[in-house]
Amino acid sequence: MYTILNKRNYILLAFLGILIILGASSFLYQTLNGMGVTGLREPVVWGIYVVNFTFFMGLGAGILMYLTVISIQKGISEEFKFFSSVIAFISLSLAGVFILLDLGRIDRFYYIAIYPHPKSPLFWDFIVLNALLAMSAVYSYLSFQKIAPFKFQLLNIPALFIGLVFKKANDLALRIGSFITLFLITALYFITTKVFTDTAARPEWHTPLLGIIFIISALLCGLASLVILKSYCVDTAGIENNKPFSDLARRLSVFLLLLDVVMIFLNYGIGRRNTLIQESQSIFPILLLLSLIIGNALPVFLILVSKKNKIILNRIVPVLILAGVLLKRADIIISAYFRRWIPLAFKISYVPTFSEILIVLGVYSAAILAIMAIFYSYRQKLK
Repeated sequence: MYTILNKRNYILLAFLGILIILGASSFLYQTLNGMGVTGLREPVVWGIYVVNFTFFMGLGAGILMYLTVISIQKGISEEFKFFSSVIAFISLSLAGVFILLDLGRIDRFYYIAIYPHPKSPLFWDFIVLNALLAMSAVYSYLSFQKIAPFKFQLLNIPALFIGLVFKKANDLALRIGSFITLFLITALYFITTKVFTDTAARPEWHTPLLGIIFIISALLCGLASLVILKSYCVDTAGIENNKPFSDLARRLSVFLLLLDVVMIFLNYGIGRRNTLIQESQSIFPILLLLSLIIGNALPVFLILVSKKNKIILNRIVPVLILAGVLLKRADIIISAYFRRWIPLAFKISYVPTFSEILIVLGVYSAAILAIMAIFYSYRQKLK
């Protein structure tokens, strides 16, 4: 069973509810009065919204990449697979929410759908996001069919059909299908990084390493989220006691963290040789250094010295990794907006407005509340 929510969490629920109300009020105020309330101006345009969009897109895609492998592994509980797919779906939904916030008004999303513009980066983000959302929904549905009582099942005819097809397939076919799906998810996510590298106004993103950096960070985010989820699992037949998974997660984390550092320094070196971005590469040296310390150095150190401390390995290290990736996203995204202001770089800083902060906190709170509600509902079902 899963222990995320109990009856003594009313204070937390009330706090989350207040943040949601404040965030919704701020968004309504922003919608009625225009994006000017967020301090919309040069040199930074919607910095915090774009950063969160890229972060949650990568988080959702990363979890889906692991799900393609986990879904065919034996010894891992179906509950874990289900909640992993749910978190992927929620993460991708959050990415969609931040796209709406970038647009300023919800109704503009409607125009993207009815008037598609293939040359627009937003168009491809829209396509990829919906494709990944559909995949996460399919994973959630198929996993739910395996853990829910008959009375909770929906659309049983498609589920039975899919089940019959998979029963007749051999293990090799399933594995081949899994890796094809993994390739498709990776390719779809790579398209979003290609959108960034093709943006003419941002030469900071014109590097072949950006896509690799984004995929590595997506894998790091996905793995960190799965480790956190595992730490809340108390299923003796499931992943909590799956020691090979824990050992593999630690080794893979160290490998990806070190590879991330190598790619960042290679990318930084390439940028320093580009005269268009020599100065802008140094606008946020403290932020980049902080992200490397928090998101790379500390996690590696803690993994190596805390081999048996579950609190450190399953809670602290994953949170540090997620924080580091978010900071790296801020460094990559926000720095590019300062290029035209290079002569005045020493006078420039970016601080989100109070309205933006409330909106972001409200969105985060709604996501946390949704996850808690799903986990709590499942616990009640088990009783």
